[in-house]
Amino acid sequence: MGSNSSNARDLEVAPRLEQEFVRVRSGNEGVNREAMLLALLTRTFSTQAIVFFDTKAKAHRMMVLCGLCGIQGAELHGNLTQAQRLEALEQFRKGEVDILLATDLAARGLDISRVETVINFEMPNQIETYIHRIGRTARAGRGGRSCTLIDRKSTRLNSSHTVIS
Repeated sequence: MGSNSSNARDLEVAPRLEQEFVRVRSGNEGVNREAMLLALLTRTFSTQAIVFFDTKAKAHRMMVLCGLCGIQGAELHGNLTQAQRLEALEQFRKGEVDILLATDLAARGLDISRVETVINFEMPNQIETYIHRIGRTARAGRGGRSCTLIDRKSTRLNSSHTVIS
């Protein structure tokens, strides 16, 4: 047999999770991608959203931009002390901030209830990372949404897995 079935694992997403993809056209990277995210955060996904970034620097930059635009957010990444991380999580849980700007540090192991939306600023390279990120919403039978900004080079994920929805 020529299949990868012996190496493949099935990955499941929550049945009530709506997945959306926003295509970022060539030449609209960088500042334009940031503007697209700000528009999504002010118009469509303005409460209880976690935004995932590939780097701490991008998460921090967007934190500054969100602040300048009047969006209440908190950062969650590896450059913060444990106390700062816990404070950011508590602010998000209590609804004191609307947006949590995070790296993959927050993708696994955290149980944050009432997350309405997960946004991927860029498509992760691995399907497992994508599944764990979007798994922060639509938990315990609730509905949820994910939105991923993708470009031409990020339309293929590295995986031998099957995604079941």
